[in-house]
Amino acid sequence: MRNARLATAVVCLAVVRNLSCALQIDGVAAQSNRPAVVSILQSELQRNMQVLSQQAVPAYYGAYTLHDTRTTQILAAFGAIDRSDETRQRFATVEVRVGDYVLDNTHPMRGDARAMSPRLMQVSLPLADDEKPIRLALWRATDRSYKQASEALTRVRTNVAAKVQDENPAPDFSREDKQQHTGTAASYALDTKAWEERLRRVSAIFATDALILRSQVSLTVEADNRYYVNSEGSLIVYGDVGCRICIQGVTTAEDGM
Repeated sequence: MRNARLATAVVCLAVVRNLSCALQIDGVAAQSNRPAVVSILQSELQRNMQVLSQQAVPAYYGAYTLHDTRTTQILAAFGAIDRSDETRQRFATVEVRVGDYVLDNTHPMRGDARAMSPRLMQVSLPLADDEKPIRLALWRATDRSYKQASEALTRVRTNVAAKVQDENPAPDFSREDKQQHTGTAASYALDTKAWEERLRRVSAIFATDALILRSQVSLTVEADNRYYVNSEGSLIVYGDVGCRICIQGVTTAEDGM
C-alpha cells in the first residue's frame, strides 16, 4: 500500500531595505523641500487643539501620523503571470488625550473591557495633497477621537474615585522635548516587464516536475512614507523601501508500505 503525502516548501530569498544595488531599483530618492502635506497636518492639528483645549473637558495632547504606501506585486506560477499590479494607500491615525499628564483617558482600569478599546482613530485620506478634503477628514477623525477620549476620562475618574489610591502613582503621559527630523521620501522605479519575465522563467522550472501540485513565485516591493506631527511641536518625516521575493511549492511524496 502506498500513501501520498503533501509537503510545502517556502523560500523567501530576500528582505532588502536598500534596493538600489540588490535589485537595480532606485531606492530612497532625495527630497530637499518639506512635503506640502506636512504643513496641512501641522496647521490642522494646531487649529483643532486650540478649539479642543478650551472645552469643558480639555484636550491637552494630540498627534497625527500619515502613512503613504505604494506597493507593486507580481505573482507567477508554472511559467505564467497570475497577477501584476500596483496599489497605493494613504491613511492617517489620530490620537487625542484629554485630562492632563498625570491622569488622562488612557489610565488603565482593571475589570473594564472598554478600557481596552483602540485609542487611535484611523481615517482614509486622498492620494493627492488636496488641502480641503484632507482637513475635513482629519477634523472628523479628531472630533470622534476627542468624544471617545472624553467618555473614557469620565469612566477613569469614576474608577479612580472608587479604588484605593496608589502610594506612588506614575503619570499617564510624560513630558518630552520636541523632536525634529525631516528625512527623504522613499521611492522606487521598477522595470515591471523585466521582472515579469524573470518570474516567468523561475516559475517555469516547477512545471517540469510532475510531483509539484502548486507553486508560486512572487515579488513584492513597497515604499512607505510616514509623516508625524504632535501638539508638543515634534515633526518626523521618514521613508523606507522594502522588497520580498518568495518561492513556494507544494509537492507530493509517496511512501511504500
